[in-house]
Amino acid sequence: IGITGEKAGGEWLQNLFHSTAATDSRIASWEGQIESGLTSNCYFNYIKEWELSPNPLSIYFTISPSAAFGIKDLYLQNDFVLYFGKRNSIKNTVAYSQLGVLNNEFFFGFRAGYKYVVHDAMLEGSLIGDSSVFTVEPYHHVLIINSEFYVRLGRNDIKLFYNFLSAETKNAEYHLNVTLSLVRSF
Repeated sequence: IGITGEKAGGEWLQNLFHSTAATDSRIASWEGQIESGLTSNCYFNYIKEWELSPNPLSIYFTISPSAAFGIKDLYLQNDFVLYFGKRNSIKNTVAYSQLGVLNNEFFFGFRAGYKYVVHDAMLEGSLIGDSSVFTVEPYHHVLIINSEFYVRLGRNDIKLFYNFLSAETKNAEYHLNVTLSLVRSF
């Protein structure tokens, strides 16, 4: 469940960043925001993996179909992942944010995925009607490629991803970004 538009606070957060952390101190002008509204979604994910080689240098091949159904997103996605390194079983690995046994892990992953987008409210506005000034038609076919690095040291999990996402609309280009996640389990 979430909120879109002005009430979501994106403009405030961007202006806070530019006024405190950025060197250019620009103030954003958000004239064409998606309308304020409530969103809700259900996400489904299934993971099936095969161990191709055991530890200490394990190799796993994984398929992971997923789907989203709701007001915000409607999509089907399928990912294929290869994991290399010292990794715990599917029920205890940092790869799927599992706790259980907190044995140390150190491994890499390479992901390729395909997403079929039916509706994306962040681009098209609300599925149940939206009079926003700025909406765009999304591409229905999106390619996802990631290189992933995972470390678990006792109660500390570190994930570092280098992400590629193909263009999501006609006027956009592909995206490259880095994700860093630090977690402490209690």
